Amino acid sequence: MAQDDILWTFDDEAIESYFNEFINKEYPNFRFKFDWKNFPKIKIYLIRLMYTSFAHSYDIRNQLPEIIHDVEIFFATCFATGIITRQNLSRILKRLIDKDNGFRIAEFLPSELSGVFGNSIGNRIQINRRMTRHSNSPDLSAAEIRRLYMFHEMGHKILNILANEEVINFFTNTIASTLASKGLEGADLHYKEFIKEGFWMIEECLAQELAEYLTYYSANKERPEFTTRRDLDCVILSNLDFYGIFQMPTIKLGRTIRGCAKPSSTNEEILLNMIRKALNTNFNLELISEYNQGDANLYHDLFLTLRAMGMIKVMKYASFGIGSSINVNTQSCLNAIENITRRNRDYRDYPEGGYPTDPRAPSGHYHR
Repeated sequence: MAQDDILWTFDDEAIESYFNEFINKEYPNFRFKFDWKNFPKIKIYLIRLMYTSFAHSYDIRNQLPEIIHDVEIFFATCFATGIITRQNLSRILKRLIDKDNGFRIAEFLPSELSGVFGNSIGNRIQINRRMTRHSNSPDLSAAEIRRLYMFHEMGHKILNILANEEVINFFTNTIASTLASKGLEGADLHYKEFIKEGFWMIEECLAQELAEYLTYYSANKERPEFTTRRDLDCVILSNLDFYGIFQMPTIKLGRTIRGCAKPSSTNEEILLNMIRKALNTNFNLELISEYNQGDANLYHDLFLTLRAMGMIKVMKYASFGIGSSINVNTQSCLNAIENITRRNRDYRDYPEGGYPTDPRAPSGHYHR
């Protein structure tokens, strides 16, 4: 069988039998870092990733073994920390196969994107070949920084909050009646476009949190403490290497979601609980179900929170040249998120039996 046929076949046995021949020819010194015999689906995924990346990303060939080892460490650390389990493994691996373009390809970013750390587009995971250090992660080596941003892009693929777009559309369509009942259908409706950006900001923060949690854990290094910084002319509190301004708004939203926080929960615990929710459930549907209790004020609160998050995301992206800036005060957005989420805190356990399958059904949210 020709190599190109092997790359795209769904015959796992054929692909694995060809692997030794491929390795002996192209990478005779390559060995997996971990024994995946108890997780054959992960081994097959790694083999497919190596094949497809080799065939379609010529400039990455010299460093491909290191990249594959990074992905191995991603899986191994996810298992070690309980992020991935035997119960959710199949679901996660399915998310790693692009429904339109097939198996993932790892490659370096094109030269015109040299100022970007990483990118995920279609079935491609792109990282910066020149990644060395970043000022907010002084204790990480160049290899660990590269791994951090490989982990970040893998995080996007497995979290995939925006995949539930029909739920987001449901929310933006049905919120209109709530806004109209409050006499706010004019200007507020104009900002419905920011709701999707708000969900994207949440995913961006969770992908970065997951990446940093796994990177420091695998390197056996202590994560930085939360410190004050300036971002978009605001004083923020964060311990992320990047996207720091997204972190506290996401944590504050997490304090309003059942099962994600207790009064004593650390910031890291809240974010990890949100990550687990995104991996194991329909995150968007559950969040909307939390707030949709036939209470116009509560439903409107979620709208305002997501809208403010979306505005922050748009402004942050515009600050490094992606998209257009908007005439909005960032500090006002941060203040709004703080005020709204404080009055909607919910420290109850995850509901027995899960959440309603329809966002119009009540789930018993209450103010704390």
